[in-house]
Amino acid sequence: MSADTIFSIDGNLWKPEHAAGGFNGPGMHGGAVGAMLTGACELKAQELDGDKANPLLPLTASIYLLRPVPRKATEVRVEVLRQGGRGLFLRAEAWSDGKMQAHAQAAFARGALCEGMPEPEFVPEPPETGKPGTLTGPGHPWLGDVTEMRMTAERISWYRYDRPLFPGETPMALAASVADWSSGTWRPDGWREPKAKWFPNVELGVRLARPPQGPWIGFRNRQHWRQNGLGTTETELFDRNGPFGAASQSMVLTPMDGPADRALGSPPEPTF
Repeated sequence: MSADTIFSIDGNLWKPEHAAGGFNGPGMHGGAVGAMLTGACELKAQELDGDKANPLLPLTASIYLLRPVPRKATEVRVEVLRQGGRGLFLRAEAWSDGKMQAHAQAAFARGALCEGMPEPEFVPEPPETGKPGTLTGPGHPWLGDVTEMRMTAERISWYRYDRPLFPGETPMALAASVADWSSGTWRPDGWREPKAKWFPNVELGVRLARPPQGPWIGFRNRQHWRQNGLGTTETELFDRNGPFGAASQSMVLTPMDGPADRALGSPPEPTF
């Protein structure tokens, strides 16, 4: 793969490279879709921002995956829901094949100094101290091909891509893309004797207390998968300087088809 970015952008058209692919079928990886929608909102916010001295900061995004999003040129429509002096609310829709494939809402806010507010003191172990994880490919190009992963003894999983997500890559897009990986990392039933075949997430939410500094983004997650076939993932997000926000995902679990069936996905966890 020789593309300089995972997406190219031509006006409202986002064109995914092969590296945007998901594990199953011809669709895009959820992390690629999340990056596309949040990135489109962030680029729009930069365009609308009239105060460069105190710019709008990404605060939150909620992404809904209505169906598998085809890995093809996708029109991303961004509309302003409300714009005020300190806040901005945007909605983005991904359209291809005549259908809305996914959508997101994002909020931005300007900072205001709150003197004396305690800041987190925890600094995570850097990714260089972690053990490399392995993302086994599905036999076709996918996002894992351009992903480096390391996992520390603190159970913090660090991810980075070997290229930007898109020209002018934005911080919330990077956080959303990496957060999507957390649903399949440290899965509660384990990769050796899995009880669920697949675990597509229908929603991804990202909340930022400050913009992260990449390229490495880390997370520590907690899974809630249940026998009723539903699950959630709660994720704390880090960069090298410490925690910067959180993410959550809602998933539907697909049962195994029998003792000989195998889980679809890529087991990333090393053995400590």
